[in-house]
Amino acid sequence: MSDENDPPNINLLIEAMEQYWQLGKVMDIKCDRCGGLIEVTPIGELARAYSVNCPCGRYVDTMRGL
Repeated sequence: MSDENDPPNINLLIEAMEQYWQLGKVMDIKCDRCGGLIEVTPIGELARAYSVNCPCGRYVDTMRGL
């Protein structure tokens, strides 16, 4: 488990995005703080941006231009 003040792990974000692109959803990439699934959701019809979330809020971001 990580300290509450540690920044999110970029490698987990990359793994979650890769799994989303391969499978259409994130199956088993989990937050290193709460253990909850990191969710990836496309934003807009063209899906040029993605919303990333987890239950505790450690992984809450919008990723654009991917």
